[in-house]
Amino acid sequence: MKAGKKELILLDSSAVLNDFNFEFDSDIEYYTTSKVFDEFRDLRSRALVDNALKMETLKIVDACPLGVENTIDEIGRIKLSDADISLVALARDFKDKEKKFLVITDDFSLQAALKKLGIKFKGVFRGSIK
Repeated sequence: MKAGKKELILLDSSAVLNDFNFEFDSDIEYYTTSKVFDEFRDLRSRALVDNALKMETLKIVDACPLGVENTIDEIGRIKLSDADISLVALARDFKDKEKKFLVITDDFSLQAALKKLGIKFKGVFRGSIK
């Protein structure tokens, strides 16, 4: 990796909720959406993400409504929550802007949608789909 250029991670709530040892790395830029952020309700995960926001390690970014609509059209019948769709739409935005990133999620349905779109992902606790 080039000096000054941080690794980009798009973070699903399942990655933090399922990995009790999860910590934000200050050498990585983490992104999530407002809908995913709202899923952090327990004390541990909420404290982690609130601290990461304050330290500017985590950024909350939402895809435009048209991007979300196009994502729904493109992924078809895969059943996803609104939070999952918002993260896939953000990943599409990053991909369209040719950013190099990885989505971290333990949600197999979300992984299936990302795989269908050719977006790289990694599981944490439960692993990844084939």
